[in-house]
Amino acid sequence: MENHPVTMTQQDVMRAYIRDELSKYGPYEQTKAYTDAVADDRVVELCRVLSKGRENDVFNKISTHQPWEISDVPVASIQVGLVNPTVNQLLLAHSRMLKAIAADANVTKHPEFAKQSEMPLESRRSFALKGPDGIFKLFDGIHRSIRLAADGAETIRLIYAPESAPAVIRTPVRHPRG
Repeated sequence: MENHPVTMTQQDVMRAYIRDELSKYGPYEQTKAYTDAVADDRVVELCRVLSKGRENDVFNKISTHQPWEISDVPVASIQVGLVNPTVNQLLLAHSRMLKAIAADANVTKHPEFAKQSEMPLESRRSFALKGPDGIFKLFDGIHRSIRLAADGAETIRLIYAPESAPAVIRTPVRHPRG
């Protein structure tokens, strides 16, 4: 992918999240075929269920922000989110900036960030909100991004939306006939 952002719909972002989550449990090709065939309304519900099951805020972030884009982003422009109490101090020691984290052997050798299962390059994306300062704040795919950066990746494929521009959910207004 060139470094020109490509716009994505919220349903396509949800499909990407679902595909990444489900590909942990089965062949990527089957997961892709399944998610490509699921109707948009079912995609929304499946994303909501997976996000709730993983106890993360991914569904809320995807459904309340737009426009979404996908692009390869330099590692130096990425800040990771917190992961869990066992490793958060390692991340905070580097202000959660991915480039510095990936250069720290104490982080990269930690069992939490051990090499993960190999997935096709297409599925190696992470999810972020882009701050007004140009820093991309990861909220999903943190382990994958740390591993990729530690293995020498200079860019990470991110699906992102502006942090400061939440989507407005519009409800049709019915006007009384008079």
